[in-house]
This record gives sequence, C-alpha cells and structure tokens, in this order.
Amino acid sequence: MLHATEVIYLNLSIATCIENEKPRPWEPHKYPSKQAQDKNLAMLVDWIGQYDKRLDTFSRSVHESPFQSFKGKKTHIDENKKETLAM
Repeated sequence: MLHATEVIYLNLSIATCIENEKPRPWEPHKYPSKQAQDKNLAMLVDWIGQYDKRLDTFSRSVHESPFQSFKGKKTHIDENKKETLAM
C-alpha cells in the first residue's frame, strides 16, 4: 500500500456474511454443478463463523491490520449497501 491514498475496509458482521453467502451464484470454476456447490454450504457457513477466531490469511485479525496501520484516508463499511459504485 505504498502508493495508496485511501483504504476501504468492508467489515460486515459474521451473520451478514453468512446471509450473503447463502444465495451466491454457481461458481463453475470451483464446482462441477450448483448442487455440488450447495453441498459445501454447511462447511462454508462454519468457516465464516470462525472468522474472529481463525489466525489464517482470511481472518479478521489479518484483515484489520493493514487498515489500522494505514495513514491515509480510511473508509470503514460495516453493512450491505444498495447503491452501485462507479469505477
């Protein structure tokens, strides 16, 4: 982040992340069918539920660290938003 002027941290609650995951579209690059993907949902929900406790590269502690140490403009988003961002 040497050249970044802003960091946006999407920090949804675990409950919101789980709700967002349930209707996810089929990911054909990961699963041979939507049914195969849906069979994995319970494991994925459990994994999401461990977000605060895990220490892997996908944990809350790892995600928060660069945000906390960033010296530029910081935006913290903690809820789903309905608007579309222009890129």
